Amino acid sequence: MVPWYQLRCRPRLHRFAVAGITLALGLGGCERSDAQKTQYGIGSLDSMTISVYAKGLESPWGLAFLPDGRALVTERPGRLRLVAPTGALSQPIAGVPAVVSQGQGGLLDVAIDPAFVSNQLVYLSYAEAGPGGAGTAVARGKLTSAGLENVQVIWRQVPKVSGGNHFGSRLVFARDGTLFITTGERFDYRDSAQTLTNTLGKVIRINADGTIPPDNPFVNKKGALPEIWSYGHRNMQGATLHPETGQLWTIEHGAQGGDELNHPEAGRNYGWPVITWGRDYSGDKIGEGTTKAGMEQPDYYWVPSIAPSGLVYYTGDAFPRWRGSFFTGALKWKGLSRIVLGPDGAREERFQDGIKRRIRDVRQGPDGALYLAMAAAGIEGEFVVARVRLLAMVFLLIAPSWNIIHYPGEPVHVTGFAVTVAAAITAFGIWMMLRRGGWRPWIGFASSALDVSLVSTALVTFLFVGSPMIALNSKVTFEMYFLAIVATSLRYDARICIVVGLLALCEYAALWAYAGANYNLDDPAYVSAAGPYSGVDLFTRLVLLGIAVLLSVTIVRRAQRLLYLAARDRLTGLYNRGHLDRALTAALDASARDGQPLSLAILDIDHFKRINDIYGHALGDRALIEVANLLSRAMRRTDMVARYGGEEFVVLMPGTPRNAALLRVEALRQEVLASPIDVGENRKLTINFSAGVAGSPADLTAITAKAMLSCADVRLLAAKRAGRGRCIGSDNPIEDQVSLAS
Repeated sequence: MVPWYQLRCRPRLHRFAVAGITLALGLGGCERSDAQKTQYGIGSLDSMTISVYAKGLESPWGLAFLPDGRALVTERPGRLRLVAPTGALSQPIAGVPAVVSQGQGGLLDVAIDPAFVSNQLVYLSYAEAGPGGAGTAVARGKLTSAGLENVQVIWRQVPKVSGGNHFGSRLVFARDGTLFITTGERFDYRDSAQTLTNTLGKVIRINADGTIPPDNPFVNKKGALPEIWSYGHRNMQGATLHPETGQLWTIEHGAQGGDELNHPEAGRNYGWPVITWGRDYSGDKIGEGTTKAGMEQPDYYWVPSIAPSGLVYYTGDAFPRWRGSFFTGALKWKGLSRIVLGPDGAREERFQDGIKRRIRDVRQGPDGALYLAMAAAGIEGEFVVARVRLLAMVFLLIAPSWNIIHYPGEPVHVTGFAVTVAAAITAFGIWMMLRRGGWRPWIGFASSALDVSLVSTALVTFLFVGSPMIALNSKVTFEMYFLAIVATSLRYDARICIVVGLLALCEYAALWAYAGANYNLDDPAYVSAAGPYSGVDLFTRLVLLGIAVLLSVTIVRRAQRLLYLAARDRLTGLYNRGHLDRALTAALDASARDGQPLSLAILDIDHFKRINDIYGHALGDRALIEVANLLSRAMRRTDMVARYGGEEFVVLMPGTPRNAALLRVEALRQEVLASPIDVGENRKLTINFSAGVAGSPADLTAITAKAMLSCADVRLLAAKRAGRGRCIGSDNPIEDQVSLAS
């Protein structure tokens, strides 16, 4: 369940009515460049009230406030609803176009016409099916008491392609009444973002009726589509209009790092995928680098990614000190980011306490409050299971309904119908509970256990109303165990798979044991009802249930394994650079929050190229693996070691002051020296490394991952220039020697 939340100022003495919230930006020493990288502080919401505005929504994506105080909200599966000022939801509004609700597709953004008071026009962006696959489309219709009327599609993305990712999309009206549409490059078609013959990875500008403004930048360019405003974008899921300048601002997802805040200008190329500040999900480089002539730099970018979604420029009175700030949601680290752009660079403040959920959209309400679309972790999988359960029960009602019509006097058919109806009502009740915001972390266990127990209840009922063989030899009802067990894998929680599977095994085995103890299962009277008794067949059923459990667990483990591999270096098995970036950012946050030291060391194997040239790449790989294994064995539970690239490793040491970290790294170096590699013919290859150590906050003017890595890298370079085979942890080599000697 994904409710909309209000974020308001909670009066706490009168000073909060003026000051709003104490800022924790403290970002002296930020680097200046055309593109501003992540520099952030941790903010507090202690002086705020977070209250539920509306609940009972499934995957809300966009919000538009109406002049009468109500709001329109989109649900990605394809529903549009009205929300009263009290938070009460309407029934789904009729007339919404059919959407492709798969992956990131579905019903996306909603906007109202600037002249809504007189024309009542509502605009929707959504994923639309068509020849070749799907693509983003925009439709508009008149909002009446009967729903949306006279709905017409005013723009379609071309071409439509396969896949369920990167549709964009946000809608923003400009001051002149034209409509901006943000799109994605549909993930597998990234190169299309650089081509003007399609609308993938573009900002689109059209008139409100779908016609093309004559002053668009590519109207007179041969071969270019005239609706294109800017190009070279990846996947823009946030957009807003600056109220003072009238400029369009957008938020764009990067790959592994490289999320961007831009103000797209007419005819400009924003680089994707030729230039980017991120890397591919494999860790490989994307494109040609981070800069190129003729391509624009972002106003602000994130490394590592925060997966931004939704964007608003705050102008309200509820938070006076926040005026002039951008706000975006963070799908990845489950919080809210505030960005301030100024002449001295960009500053970011992150809010997570009291939120800790994925934020899909951020809007400013007419009352000056911020409205957030927030998702409960785990709810998406539970919704899938709830829909599968409800759909299954609808189809399962067919057979007992037919039986009770044709055999109205048979108790077993009456009972079967009653049990199936009860199960259908239960399935509907669970689905409605989720839609009304009733999700809890234990719902997965409870609802799956209920699924299995309903099957067992039906079999027990057959035992007493019919005969033991009807219960034990039932085919359709018994097969529902498999559906219940396999459905647990949709939650990607192996614990639920195991618990529910064992419950099914135990309940069916108990039914068999009870029937065997209380009935003569070989009695011919029972055979005629549902076939003969066969202990082998019943045991086989238990075996098949066990196999279903193993299959479900395997599916979940496989999915988890894929996530694990995405974070690992293939050669050494250590964490890769992408995971390191995320872990370092989290460690810096924790260090700042808890007031604990944090140290980091970059290790570089000395003369590694010479090793490859003399002994070959196979032995070079072996040297990397040996060093990686040694480092892994030496790590404490709180430490982390990652392969940074090539022959470089990074050791992250939370709670460790810099001098202590320097001693630890020197001890590791000595251990590596004492562990030569056998290269054959009674020869040993001695491995050594150089290292640079940095500590937070002592060594940093800006508490960022980039600053810490840069500091350690500068000291690593100093160690190499000083003759290699040494560790440097400060800008004073004499101080380091004293520290190591002591």
